[in-house]
Amino acid sequence: MAIRLLYPDFFLFLDRLPGCTDTWQLYRETYFEPHRELLSAYARQVMRLDEDAWRSRVCAVRPEHYSQLRELVEREDVPALVEDALTRCAAAARQDAIPDVALLVGFFSPDAFLFRVEERLCVGVGMERWRDFDALPMFIAHEFAHYLRRSALGDADESLAEAVAAEGVATAFSQRVYPERRLHQHLRTSPGRLRWWREHASLLWGKVVPHLSSARADIMHRFMAGDPESVLSRCGVYLGYTSVVAYATSAGLEVSDPAVVTAPPSVLLPEAAYPRPRK
Repeated sequence: MAIRLLYPDFFLFLDRLPGCTDTWQLYRETYFEPHRELLSAYARQVMRLDEDAWRSRVCAVRPEHYSQLRELVEREDVPALVEDALTRCAAAARQDAIPDVALLVGFFSPDAFLFRVEERLCVGVGMERWRDFDALPMFIAHEFAHYLRRSALGDADESLAEAVAAEGVATAFSQRVYPERRLHQHLRTSPGRLRWWREHASLLWGKVVPHLSSARADIMHRFMAGDPESVLSRCGVYLGYTSVVAYATSAGLEVSDPAVVTAPPSVLLPEAAYPRPRK
């Protein structure tokens, strides 16, 4: 396990920015080149900007844009938060393999995400997204579960069924590691939306089931992210969570057990939603 701190070099870039005549070159020298391998992978897989768009973003940076982030990391021991979260996750999963975590500053980063650096899975944290780090340990636990699942199953299955199952596993796992947090926090929704989902689960399954074999981006977006105003936004995460908990309970297993974390959608999702093949 390594916690890779990229943000101090980003602050070095900011500190040298006033009076600089070539912002892009300064960015490359102080931030990109020391972390080329990791930031190149991040750019390809997460940020998805071409070099011209990336350069444009960098050249628009102003030190004051990141004053709140600087104050946050001076006030909070973020590496210690991450290390404690990883230790708890490893204990819950009963395994020694722990992913590296990269604390970086980018553009359009998710709060936390999984990506590959030279074929090794790594958890990334987009520091520019955070206004406080209260929920960061939960996000680390969520991505830790994705790390376990993808390490075992690979990246080949891009279907909605796998997305529902994987998000269900990650949500149930983070709840196992941080049971003191409310379920709606693990699901990243509001208490009112969670109540609605509980009352209309059959309706939600009816919307999702016809698309389980799809890997279309618009389908993924509709059920796994979507318009925050829509009741369908992130409903796939809730359906996956309830499926994983139900399966683990019926099998007499913890949700953090490898047999649950790495089970395929055909095992985790209810038979009514994912019919088993006839023998």
